[in-house]
Amino acid sequence: MTKIMKNQILISTIMLLFISSCSDFLEEQPKALFSSSNFLTNEQGLEAAILGVYDELRGFYSVEASAAMYLGTDEGATKWESSHRYDFDAYAWSTESSYLSDMWLNHYTIISRANLLINDAPGSGLEQAVIDRIVGEAKFLRALAYFRLVQLWGPVPITLGTETEELPRESVGKVYELVVQDLIDATQNGVLPVAKSNSQAGRVTHHAAKSLLGKVYLTMASYKKYGTTFEGLMSQAGKTELGYQSSITDSASELYDKSSQVLKEVIDSGTYQLLDNYADVFVIENKNLNSESIFEVQFSEQTGGPWSKELGYPIWPPFGVEVTTWAGYTFNKPPASLILFYAQNGDQRLEYNMPSDFIDGWDANLDNRFLNEREGFSDPGATYENMINNNGNHYAYAGFGKYRWGAEPNQNHGYSGGVNVPTNGIMMRYADVLLMYAEASLESNGSATQQGLDAINQVRSRARGFNIPSSETPEFPDLTLSDLTLDEIMDERLRELCIEHYRKFDLLRTNKLQEAIYTRKPTNWPYMTGPISIDNSKWLYPIPQTEIDIVVNKENLWQNPGY
Repeated sequence: MTKIMKNQILISTIMLLFISSCSDFLEEQPKALFSSSNFLTNEQGLEAAILGVYDELRGFYSVEASAAMYLGTDEGATKWESSHRYDFDAYAWSTESSYLSDMWLNHYTIISRANLLINDAPGSGLEQAVIDRIVGEAKFLRALAYFRLVQLWGPVPITLGTETEELPRESVGKVYELVVQDLIDATQNGVLPVAKSNSQAGRVTHHAAKSLLGKVYLTMASYKKYGTTFEGLMSQAGKTELGYQSSITDSASELYDKSSQVLKEVIDSGTYQLLDNYADVFVIENKNLNSESIFEVQFSEQTGGPWSKELGYPIWPPFGVEVTTWAGYTFNKPPASLILFYAQNGDQRLEYNMPSDFIDGWDANLDNRFLNEREGFSDPGATYENMINNNGNHYAYAGFGKYRWGAEPNQNHGYSGGVNVPTNGIMMRYADVLLMYAEASLESNGSATQQGLDAINQVRSRARGFNIPSSETPEFPDLTLSDLTLDEIMDERLRELCIEHYRKFDLLRTNKLQEAIYTRKPTNWPYMTGPISIDNSKWLYPIPQTEIDIVVNKENLWQNPGY
């Protein structure tokens, strides 16, 4: 990160973070400015500052940032070629992209705000337990930001908040070293609370930090074992020493073993369990309350304009489907390849994630997940009766949604259009922990383990319905030890975690992005207009040109290959 950008962020931190405390962490609102000389000398100031770090997490769930996570994969597609979202689907972004620049700045704002607390809170003179908790939260959030940066951009500058010189891009090993140490610090006994608090909903807990640490180890291991494309890019840039193979000394097997151990600790704690009903994880009535959710990014109904994506989830999918009007929208059309993953009869997740009958009174003679009259989506052999709503408009396509603001699919809480809705973004949940553990134990052991098999079968059992035996769903059975492969686990992750910001990271770390893109080939599905093959350079985002332009020593902030 450049010196100029760092200074700008620090100034904005001092001017904008300081908010008065309230009884409920969710409801805190900006009230007043604190003096920069004393705001970290009392608990109110520390709480205000850490809330300012959490606040930036909402940027991960803006429409553009969300689209970047699932478009251009086998998870989502768009035919809206005039939209900037098509750039993500077609891998057509450039170094001038304002959306990528915003994403870069969003992550470094989190880092800079966290640095302020990590560096200054210990000198506040407050009770040590309060300092430890606040610093632990800040380290978790800094680790999360760097973890995402290193996966999306590769080697990145590391700022700890005290540097004055222009900072070079550091090796992925050095970035991960900081991420791992921050999370180890945060998971020390007594630093973070074990249990979630109703009055402090949205704050990091001990097991949230452990879950992230397990994911970090798993990601490092995957790149060490499968990351040939990434290593090729570092070689092309003349920076092989900055890649995974050269800068991370642990072997893939050792890292898988570390991941397995940490994730097993989360499982054995008994803190979390799968909900009986998959749909209940995401309905608004269960935000912050369900036993499966490990960490949620908080949203509210606060005003911010109908297109504000920072203060609450908008109605537009993938965060939900507006029951009274549209059944979906074009930039989140699921490719048929995703639907085919649910072809096993008995998997109840299909109807929730890609509903076929959301709108009462509309009917068709073909599953409308394969139809989109409005924007020309159509799959081979698709025929249907016109569906006409009460305004005389024709809409014949299903939504592709995850979050609901009604307990039932056809229930509406009165939100419409682009209005903000107070649905949280679930960043970590127990099903992910179980699936990561199944993968880590498989790779660490060299073959499937019974404990790993039990973990993935928990997820599949819930997908059928816990009270439905495997024998009643022969096309969707429990897996056996011989069934359990990396491909099977990746497929299960797609079915369980679709449009939750996991898929692209999974494809990158296992070197399967190209394979996933090929499934979208237009010879099978004519509505697909994006590429079925991409240049390897597109595996990493470009460093924003606005950042390169303001550094004096361009060698410090060198551009990724292909841009």
